[in-house]
Amino acid sequence: VDFTAQALSEAIGNHVVIYPVSALSALQAKQRGDASGVEGSGMSRFERDFAAFLIDEKAAVLAKSAARRAERLIAEETNTVRVEAETLRLPVDEATVLVTRLEEVAARTATSRRDLEALLEMEIRELMGTVEADLATLGPVETDRLLAEAHRFLDAHPNPRSAADELDTAIKASLRRSINTWQQTEDLKLAETFKAATDRFSTETAALVERTTRLCSQLFDIELTPPPQDESFDIDSEFTFAFFDPPDEMQLAVEAIRRRTPKSIARRMLQRKVDDDIPILVDKHCGRLRWDYSQRLDKIRTRMTGELTERLDGTLSSLRRGIERARSRHAASESDLMATTAELEETLRRLQSVADRLRGVNETLPPAPDPAPTSNLTHGATT
Repeated sequence: VDFTAQALSEAIGNHVVIYPVSALSALQAKQRGDASGVEGSGMSRFERDFAAFLIDEKAAVLAKSAARRAERLIAEETNTVRVEAETLRLPVDEATVLVTRLEEVAARTATSRRDLEALLEMEIRELMGTVEADLATLGPVETDRLLAEAHRFLDAHPNPRSAADELDTAIKASLRRSINTWQQTEDLKLAETFKAATDRFSTETAALVERTTRLCSQLFDIELTPPPQDESFDIDSEFTFAFFDPPDEMQLAVEAIRRRTPKSIARRMLQRKVDDDIPILVDKHCGRLRWDYSQRLDKIRTRMTGELTERLDGTLSSLRRGIERARSRHAASESDLMATTAELEETLRRLQSVADRLRGVNETLPPAPDPAPTSNLTHGATT
């Protein structure tokens, strides 16, 4: 167990915990009511740690995400109320000018947003280009390796007429191990570049949102709050192996003939089949890897640009709502306006109270678990 944990930790560059478990021993011990037997099976330790992971780490991630979302909604509504209160103090014609100037800010912000999205798209294309180049190397190398491995297997096998199933299992297991290792290595290779690209985009996003908020603050001559940023962009791998291809009638006929031919002929037939099938097998899985990386990177790009759009649209929409609410009240009497102003001040006080409570909740939440060294290009199950 120690050796395996050390080997895995070195391979993926991150600490690994191994849980040796006997499910059968655990079941039998539970049926006997043998608590020490359940503990000895390793299952109790795994259950405790897994429950802690689900309750503590996952709960913390979900709670932080919910708190950020709530903070964003409160920030937007606070800005709406502040703009509404300020616009109520202005004559109707000045409020109309504010609308025009706000849309000018929105237009400039939209241009900056498109520039940022184009930058991120270029970064993602460059990352995918790296993957394409590495896959172009992997394909021929893996094909040659598997062909050599298959030929050695056939040369050593005493009965080529019965070797096909064993060889098929061995080649697929070898390809699975090789691809898993390659994928871990590739993720580690991309990690630094990927993190730099996403960090740069996140930083530029925050700067653009803050700049837009500041321009609007100057426009209305009031303090506005930029919405908080969601920093969670993990996307798991969806790569799976696909080894099964149903044989057609011709393949079945050839297989039946090969099993009845002399060993020397059967060996040559199997070697030709291996030489034909292995390049196709490797190319198919290189294609699946290419699709997996493309999908993972595109999902991250979509989420990050969606986050940028949501924050900017939320900021600008909250200000538009405030102006429209105020303009709809401009025809009210002076006494009604005074009552509305008092109501808005009370709403701001309540929003501030909720914001303070949320900050308190955030401070009590445990920190989210450290990200894996693959920098959000994390693996799911490769089965």
